[in-house]
Amino acid sequence: MAEFTFGYNVEVKLVSGRQLSMPSTQASSVLLTNELWRIERAESSQDNFGKFWLRRDLTVRAVAKGVAGTALSGRECRFYIHPDNIVITQQLKDAGFEVRPNKHTRYAQGCIKRFGGFNNVINLINKQGADIISALVTHKAEQGGLYRDNIISFLDKQRGLSQKEADKVLKQKLPLLLENGLVRRGYSLCCPTCNLTDWYSLEEVREFIECRGCAENFQLPLHGLQFTYKPNELAARLVKEGGLAVLMTAALFSQIPRSGFIQFGGELLRLGEKKNFAEVDLFWLTGNAFIIVECKSYNDIDQQGIAEITDSLEKTLNVATLIYAQVVVLGIVTNSSDLSELFAIVADAAQKSKERGIGVHLALNGKLHLWGSVDGIEPWKVSLEELQVDKSPPEEEWSVGESPKSYGFGGLIESFDKNVLRRWEQELCKGT
Repeated sequence: MAEFTFGYNVEVKLVSGRQLSMPSTQASSVLLTNELWRIERAESSQDNFGKFWLRRDLTVRAVAKGVAGTALSGRECRFYIHPDNIVITQQLKDAGFEVRPNKHTRYAQGCIKRFGGFNNVINLINKQGADIISALVTHKAEQGGLYRDNIISFLDKQRGLSQKEADKVLKQKLPLLLENGLVRRGYSLCCPTCNLTDWYSLEEVREFIECRGCAENFQLPLHGLQFTYKPNELAARLVKEGGLAVLMTAALFSQIPRSGFIQFGGELLRLGEKKNFAEVDLFWLTGNAFIIVECKSYNDIDQQGIAEITDSLEKTLNVATLIYAQVVVLGIVTNSSDLSELFAIVADAAQKSKERGIGVHLALNGKLHLWGSVDGIEPWKVSLEELQVDKSPPEEEWSVGESPKSYGFGGLIESFDKNVLRRWEQELCKGT
């Protein structure tokens, strides 16, 4: 058995339940074949020998449902799955670009770091968790917080939930948001001396409270007190700086079956240059497509907002052409009720961009509106193929067991024992 070589093609499912989905490119093969330390050494090398840190025998490659490659009997077969940011950074570098965080993505990344990772944050904001935060980041909430009934009213009028659905959302999500500190509760109290109404957190409340206006102590009312809720500073800035729109769109992608690699973006630069020429808030890489996202947050979308969205969408489409992206998604979080112009803008861009082979879609308040459609779809009902202009699966460039000879710095090296090959050749010659 020591003289046999095998080709394999395996489906790979991750612990999260997702299926591994990478494009069949040289960059993917390099990533699958090399440890992270080799890639980092190759990237950080100051001379021209960085590439020699990488393995020269690229025996693993990405295929439709996982990986394929060659293996020798009696020798361990392995491949490496790297963090999302490593995979997408390599994809951008291959296209001649790099990315650095902007204010939108910095707040999103800070939120993830504070709350223990991407999955934890997604669990907090999924299924209307983000809508509760949006309700609280209003002028009234900033002044004295919102009562529970106010939040339910917001979910009803702005998000289309029934009273029963809104009540269920609060019961499920509000305790988690309070536990993690994104939302705080307290009381809106009025000083009987100077009539100043102010908000006092639960930690500040005791029998006698010092007024923040006249500095006189006043006693808590004997009845009628109800909790009011406010966002903490991080949550408030997350909404105002557009970070919540980034997180909500990333959460939406994570719910699509066979979702790929997701990385927060920022300012896009050409390699070796210091000045950015565009901004992309999210990158999403799947086996079928490279997807880029521009995210925006508006309380109300006025005519200035419409102009900004139109200009931003056109710039993002130009970026998609430069970095070979096949899909553009506009991620919007808003409390506006009249969204007809927004749908029209996206639908028009989607129609025009089909000629360029680029699919254009709207992610609005947690739902996908394919091609700018007025009707939103829950992300788990959407397939990746529906996002693309060309829905046909990519053709396999190699067959099982065949090495991608165009890869690497000299083709397949050291995978086959030369002595074994020589003996095979001799045996074949004897038979002729």
